[in-house]
Amino acid sequence: RQAAQELKEADLDLSLCDVSRMPSSGELEQLRSAVAAADLAFYDMMGAHPKAISALEKGLAACQGERFPFGSSSRSFLRLGDFDGSAMAQNSTEKAPSPEKMRKMQNMAESLGRVLPGKMRDMRHYTLLCKYFRYPTAANLRNFLLLILREYGAQHQLPKAAPPYISPAVAFYELPSGQALSWEEVKKQDERRGT
Repeated sequence: RQAAQELKEADLDLSLCDVSRMPSSGELEQLRSAVAAADLAFYDMMGAHPKAISALEKGLAACQGERFPFGSSSRSFLRLGDFDGSAMAQNSTEKAPSPEKMRKMQNMAESLGRVLPGKMRDMRHYTLLCKYFRYPTAANLRNFLLLILREYGAQHQLPKAAPPYISPAVAFYELPSGQALSWEEVKKQDERRGT
């Protein structure tokens, strides 16, 4: 919500739904109708109540806009430009590729998406959006919204999104900046400060 408020020049109507608890029937209908009417529905159903998942999927089935899942939840509904979840849904019965193979495929999609339009570009955007959300710094969440609004919301007046900040596997959290720093980055800061 804070990242959305910082984008004052954006035309953005943001609806957030908490699906971690048992929603009332009114909340379920509100979720379903909000998703069905959305220009872009972004959803992460990890830990969601089963009734919320059902309402979400009914809304996604009716949604004519872009649909972006984080994680494996309802990935068959994915639609981001020319890229959709049909291939993922067909392959869901097969053994999942190793994390290393997935990273290689994502890196290839990112590289090809820089130069090829259409589906490859949208696949690149999908991997970037996943990275922004996986490492949710304030800057990454802002860039998440910039990418979505600029590329899929026709808001070309917005600046281009910066590359995602990827936190190191082992990190030190720096309170003033809210960044996760590697040991090497901490040492460099200490050297600059003379400590």
